[in-house]
Amino acid sequence: MDLSLGIIYEKLKDEFECRNIMEFSDRIYKPPRYFNSKNYSDSNLLIADSESVQEEKEILKHSGALIFIGEIDDEIMKKYGKDIFTIRGGDKVDARIIFNKVLDIYEHFDRWYVETENIIHENKGLRQLLEASSEYLDNPFVIVDSEFTYVAVNDIYSRAHFNDEDEKDPHTKVPYNEVNELITDPEFTRAEKKMDIFSYATSVDLLCYNIWKQGKFTGRVIMSNEKRPFNYTDRFVLRYLGQCTQRIFNIMNGFYFYVREYNDLRSLVSKYLESGYVVFDSTERVLNEIGWRRDDPYMVINLRFMTPEGNTLHARYLCSELEKKCKGSCALKHLNGVVWLINCNICKKALSTEFYSEIALVLREGLLKAGISRVYNDFTSLKSLYEQAVGAFDIGFEEDEMFWYYKYETYALDYFMKFGTSRLAKEFVVSPKLEILKEHDKKSNSGYYDTLKMYFDKKYNAAAAAAALFIHRSTFINRMEKIREIAQIDLEDWGERIYLEISFWLMSN
Repeated sequence: MDLSLGIIYEKLKDEFECRNIMEFSDRIYKPPRYFNSKNYSDSNLLIADSESVQEEKEILKHSGALIFIGEIDDEIMKKYGKDIFTIRGGDKVDARIIFNKVLDIYEHFDRWYVETENIIHENKGLRQLLEASSEYLDNPFVIVDSEFTYVAVNDIYSRAHFNDEDEKDPHTKVPYNEVNELITDPEFTRAEKKMDIFSYATSVDLLCYNIWKQGKFTGRVIMSNEKRPFNYTDRFVLRYLGQCTQRIFNIMNGFYFYVREYNDLRSLVSKYLESGYVVFDSTERVLNEIGWRRDDPYMVINLRFMTPEGNTLHARYLCSELEKKCKGSCALKHLNGVVWLINCNICKKALSTEFYSEIALVLREGLLKAGISRVYNDFTSLKSLYEQAVGAFDIGFEEDEMFWYYKYETYALDYFMKFGTSRLAKEFVVSPKLEILKEHDKKSNSGYYDTLKMYFDKKYNAAAAAAALFIHRSTFINRMEKIREIAQIDLEDWGERIYLEISFWLMSN
């Protein structure tokens, strides 16, 4: 395995009195040879002493790496360039001793090279790669994908950042607050284009190497200096592990051997949103594969980024984080935001008030806002639910931009007054409270829908409505109390009365 002179210097300087006057390059060299004034080599690391070099100027004919046993004039060293250092000689230091020491260093790294090559050729994973590299890594080291998922970490990083439960989870995410700090830094986004190792400063200094797929950034190999500052060995090890990671990624066609569960669903949702066209056969197939049903209750949330920096990079992380937060949901980037489709039959907490508290926290931390649709029992109504979420956001944000989320239910009347039924079919515009009454009537033959409609038809006159229904006034009043209880209707609210009036009209025409 070819090594840089900086590595050799760092391995020898604790045992010998080494001196250099310039920073070493990242160039790598083949195993050592003795210096010969008649046979120069640019590719090998050469070891020389005063016996093999008659005049100091002779070394200037060589352009590779050089270790000189003894003293050399600083001007000669400067003219030579970066890759040279001297070792003070003595009775116990000669070229042969240094040669063998350097050879041991090469053999040490050769063993690592053989082991890593075997891991790659035997189709083993990145975790095995890091385990085989533990002897060469004494700084925290981590591999993350473009969605800020930990792919593999070394033991040093694991002990510092994970508890036992996290370590067992293959989809553990980089903490949300750390992601927000990164994605709001323009330099972090620009770093996605870098082709070799590079430094990036956060609360600690990072040394990074990007992983690519078909010319696009797809992950990053990262070393941090939480234990000590970076050195030449760190740079060499990181670059080599980055190259190994890229090779494993290419073989696996990704960081994981398996296909993500909702890939087909995301593709289906994306097509629905773009075209609005429903292919029932493929829809049934995709839903059956993941255990969903077409008539499950669904809700759509449209999340928007409040900072332009987060749009592309943040979306990749956010989508996977949302799916992890709510099992039975699918998230994908669409237009200027993220669409989050939730199957409320699987993710039952989406129907609870606590869920909205969780959503508000995610939105605040991620500098996001959201529009939220109603729940509807038909997957093929996805396009309409998305329009509800978008409409709720647009109208709600215009009325009060201080809120974190906007529910369509709150702005349904405003939506109708602005758009009528030009964007949504009437069943997605009318009050769902009337649908609740109709469903109750089907089950119990209670007639509550007709009772409420008659009350509106008779201009809120209870006696006239009771007479028209051929029931006693007290019976009518009891029915109205039940209606208020079942559908959570507040007839003292002027806005709700107007909305119900319009809904009755739409459902009758």
